[in-house]
Amino acid sequence: MSQSTQLSTTISQYIASTDEEDGRPFSRSLASILSSRSSTLLQFIQGLGPILTSESELARSKALECLATTLEEVDPAVISKQDVSVLIDFLIAKLDDTTCVLYVLRALITIIKLSSFKPSVNGNLEKVIAALSTKYDPRKHLAKVRYHSFNLIQTALETHYPYIHTHQTEIAQKIVEAFIHIASGEKDPRNLLISFAINTKLNTMFDFDPTTHKQLINDLFDVCFCYFPITFTPPPNDPYKIKAEDLKGSLESTIASQSLFASDAFSGLLEKLTSTNPVVRNDVLRTLYLCVANYQSDVVLAHWLSIWSALKFEILHNDVSIFQSTATEIIPEGYELIDDTDDSKVLIQTLAVIRELQRQIIKQDVSQHKHVENGEHDFNYTNKFLKSVTADLKESVATVSKSFKQAVIILALLGAESPESFSVIVGFQFSPEIWGKYIGGDERQPDVEMDINESAILNVSKQRELIDCLGFVLISFRLLTSAGVSEEFMENNKLLAYKDHLLLFLGQLLQTTSNIEKTLKCKIVQQLIALIQLPGLLTVQEVTLIFGYFKDILSQLERENHDSWDEDIVVKEIIKGSVSVVEDTTPANAPKKTVVTETLLPFLMDLIVPEASSNAIGKALGVIKSLSIHHQFLEVVSIRLLNKITHFLQSSISIETKADAFKEICQTLSESIMNTQAIFQFSTNSWYKNFVPRFLRSFFDLWSQNQQPDVAAVEAAGNLVGVIVRFLDKSKHQTSLNELTTLFLLPQNSFQLPAAQISVSSSPLVGLFNQIIANVDKSVSFEEAASPIVVSELINDITCRCQDSEIDNGYTRLCYLQMLAILSNKLVKDATLFDPYLQPTYDDISTETGKLPLNKVQKFEVLVWITKGLVMKLDQKGMELTQKLVSLLSNANNEVQQLTSRCLGILVCDLPIFTISSTSKKQVKLGSGVTPTNVRLLYKQRLFDTLLPLLMEGYQNTKDEVYLVSLSILVENVSSSLLKGHLDELSSMVTNSLPINNPVIVGSALKTLKILIDEAPELVKPHLNTIIERLIALVVQKIVAGKRLVNAENVRCEALVCLLKIFQNLELEYTVPYQKGTIKKLEPALDDKKRSVRKYCCDLRQVLYELGR
Repeated sequence: MSQSTQLSTTISQYIASTDEEDGRPFSRSLASILSSRSSTLLQFIQGLGPILTSESELARSKALECLATTLEEVDPAVISKQDVSVLIDFLIAKLDDTTCVLYVLRALITIIKLSSFKPSVNGNLEKVIAALSTKYDPRKHLAKVRYHSFNLIQTALETHYPYIHTHQTEIAQKIVEAFIHIASGEKDPRNLLISFAINTKLNTMFDFDPTTHKQLINDLFDVCFCYFPITFTPPPNDPYKIKAEDLKGSLESTIASQSLFASDAFSGLLEKLTSTNPVVRNDVLRTLYLCVANYQSDVVLAHWLSIWSALKFEILHNDVSIFQSTATEIIPEGYELIDDTDDSKVLIQTLAVIRELQRQIIKQDVSQHKHVENGEHDFNYTNKFLKSVTADLKESVATVSKSFKQAVIILALLGAESPESFSVIVGFQFSPEIWGKYIGGDERQPDVEMDINESAILNVSKQRELIDCLGFVLISFRLLTSAGVSEEFMENNKLLAYKDHLLLFLGQLLQTTSNIEKTLKCKIVQQLIALIQLPGLLTVQEVTLIFGYFKDILSQLERENHDSWDEDIVVKEIIKGSVSVVEDTTPANAPKKTVVTETLLPFLMDLIVPEASSNAIGKALGVIKSLSIHHQFLEVVSIRLLNKITHFLQSSISIETKADAFKEICQTLSESIMNTQAIFQFSTNSWYKNFVPRFLRSFFDLWSQNQQPDVAAVEAAGNLVGVIVRFLDKSKHQTSLNELTTLFLLPQNSFQLPAAQISVSSSPLVGLFNQIIANVDKSVSFEEAASPIVVSELINDITCRCQDSEIDNGYTRLCYLQMLAILSNKLVKDATLFDPYLQPTYDDISTETGKLPLNKVQKFEVLVWITKGLVMKLDQKGMELTQKLVSLLSNANNEVQQLTSRCLGILVCDLPIFTISSTSKKQVKLGSGVTPTNVRLLYKQRLFDTLLPLLMEGYQNTKDEVYLVSLSILVENVSSSLLKGHLDELSSMVTNSLPINNPVIVGSALKTLKILIDEAPELVKPHLNTIIERLIALVVQKIVAGKRLVNAENVRCEALVCLLKIFQNLELEYTVPYQKGTIKKLEPALDDKKRSVRKYCCDLRQVLYELGR
């Protein structure tokens, strides 16, 4: 086939295609023919010629489509400059053919992108632009066609920017006129987006003359501002995914892109600011901000008065309660995310515009380069602006009136922008006729007349308002200094000049205000704390003076209200402020933290005395714990509390009182360490060296004085020492384990304390040792620490202690069992050392046919606890033992079955000693790479996946409830997220378990049922009748099994929650048949003795009454 024939055939095939997508393969073939130069572009157009001139609109359109799509696919290198000129002339001639315009525009866009398109050759670019203005009528075309006309201009601007920019005197006006022509009256969202983008591009690309191009500027402004404020609700399934925010943002950026829009933009925007719709007002303010920020500063300067005059009323005449004097900023960070329907955003954005207005005025001052001799700028415009602002706000700020806070906020905002502004603002505020008459300040001028009764205006309410507003001045200073100021300013600023008056005023007001006026006192405390935290303002002596005020208040309140002084809101405010001082880690703040230690801490320590009640000691320790959030402060606290322990032990009070104080102090220190670590990680190396030896001596002193072992004291001491060990440097863990092991296991130790030797004789002190070994890093060597004891012999001794008939309390025995679990989990690396206590015990218990003797039960518990340690690290032997334990559920001996079922719970239950990294409310990440636990993240999932099928199979084969009890124990100890992966298997367990009168089984079934209803309701629907009847019975009946109430309060509440979920989550066709019956049957529950049951019942009945409405 000849090339001409192939070209003609392919053109015919394209023309015959049903749509563009169908014809795409043929346009690619045509492009390939042209790219290979087998045929020329001229031959291609000649081949299309008869169709292009056809009387059929469809045929002409198809021919232009073929041309456009082929040009999009062809290799650009084959199209010459001459070809470009010919194509442009041809396509422009086709612009008046309405049916072909879409493809004409697409073809022109493709051509403009070609490297062979030269804007200046034959006036190609001007031809295209002129044709858009004269031969193209956008009103005759659909939105998708109009889009390509915008795209054509945008492509020209982007592709040929250098040429257009350098020849703008000849071409700028033509491009703008063409754009105005196609953009006028546009309504399509996608087209508006590109229209706004082009408008912005034109404004940034061309240098318009305000006189010569006045009409062009007006047209560009009108063609965008006519849409403001723009509203848009995206249609469903919008293919372009255009959001209202996209249109708003693009329009606002366009309005702000041209400084020559200023006169029209500012007047138009300020006029629209009078709208009562917060969305419109927020749109206006956001645009106004962009205009002020982006317009040239000299242009903004020409309009500042009208902008300020309009915006000040937005603040002065509205509620500004959202602005808090205790905040860190006046304009909150991230305010842009507030919804536009929120009136508070209007206020924030108004302040943002005022701030930006001042920044532009300062910028204009700097740009004028009005240097004085020392090189600083003479802030002429800024001073004029501030003079006008202070004059306008003087009446509002001179008296504590309705618009007082509003005016102070504006002044504080402006003062934070420059040292010069701050000096003007603060000087104005503290002048005699403003705040000087209340606070003191500059000497009053003789010619200034003052009302002799003016001081009487400040009643308590106005005092609160004045004190509150002082906080905004302090925020202003903080913001200014944080941005960086000169050393001269820090040494000589207006606030520094007035601080003595301010301190005297606040101090006197704090001391003289009645204790009834707690809100006023709290506000004074807040501002005094704010003063303390300002950099470089107060001396250490002045900080000491303020904390002296606080100490006096705390002392007075403690004397007046001994039982609940710590709950007083003034006390809480003082503590909150003191905490903020203590937690400030900047070097300049270190002396201030010392002041807290030297003033408040002695007062609190004086409350912790042997003569004080347990309640009083607890309150003082609670306040100390609140303050202990920095390691240096905490170290001082630890020394003083340790001295207190010694003092208590040497006193003549009862041993019980001594033990109670000891436990409270231990708990305070433990929690303080954890809270501090959550904020700031620190090493406890010095604690271990200096604190632990003295503490252990005090503990053993208490232990020797107490005739009856106090296991709570053991736990408290263990928690504290354990926490200290945990946060040692990793390199210190082996040494600490070595030393502490000698104390508890060997006859002699480096602490010079009586040997505990917990492996030789049973002692509750094993609980303390457990906390220590649980907190050491899992990499330590226990063999090194326990030397010269043989580890196998030690394990044997510990198992003997677990079976010691002389142990008279469950705590001690449980601690020995936990010790075995810790040893098997991480400390004993050779797991074979535990073999003598595993398989032989299993074989022994599995063959027992009669009543189980106590020693065999105890041996079995040893087996289970060793297995727990192994399973938590997913040791293979531990997993095998677990499966063997499950097999005992089918044992013929019922006692073996029951014992095994109970012990399975030990394997999955969470104990604090194995979850020590989560002992604080705040998750504390351990430093130095310490890993105290050897618990694999997914061990419960692996264990559950292993045991569930075994338990389900066992129940299906035997129908023995012991399997359901075991499964219930398992379910109760795993998370709901883990259960979600096994809902199919568990659904049968629920239906089988609910009717059984066993509280453990029923509780587990209800937990699982809630998950089923939420995650897999289809599994519930087939059994709905049975489930609803049983749930109602659990709520209203008294079900007793073996003198034990099955449906206690928690079960009744859970049953009601399940019913509520059923009627809320399932479709009406399933639930409506049970509506009336359930309402009637639940009536007795309305008189239940427990309030929680009555509450859930009322909620459920309300849902039932509204069902289907």
